Amino acid sequence: MLTEQQLQCIELLAQGTLTNAEIAKKIGYSERVIYDWKKKDEFKDALHKRTQEFKQAMAEEGQLRMAAKGQMALDNIVMLANNANSEKVMLDANVFIWENVFGKATTKVDITKDKEDKGKDNFEDIDNIIDNVIDIEGKKKAK
Repeated sequence: MLTEQQLQCIELLAQGTLTNAEIAKKIGYSERVIYDWKKKDEFKDALHKRTQEFKQAMAEEGQLRMAAKGQMALDNIVMLANNANSEKVMLDANVFIWENVFGKATTKVDITKDKEDKGKDNFEDIDNIIDNVIDIEGKKKAK
């Protein structure tokens, strides 16, 4: 069972803002005691659990704060797209908006051939097909 001082130490360690020496001073123990506690499985498990909870809470708080600022950020991007002094900034803002609405542009692959070659190939293919057509009723070439 963890003591009140160990739980307080775990809380301060999980926050990650104080050194072991500062924590030791706050809880009224020596730094050496904190190092000894850190070696014990029960303390390590509780510290790991509290650290994960703290990180999760910070992440959730950060997401909420970012969502609250989202509309303001979008308004700023639209303002830059329309009114920036730099054409580069305007372009970048417009590209950002475009890609978020329509998606990122894909690379175009040119698969066309020269029209003259294409037409020539088609006539040769048609001639070959006609030469090989078989009259189904007569079982001979239609030519």
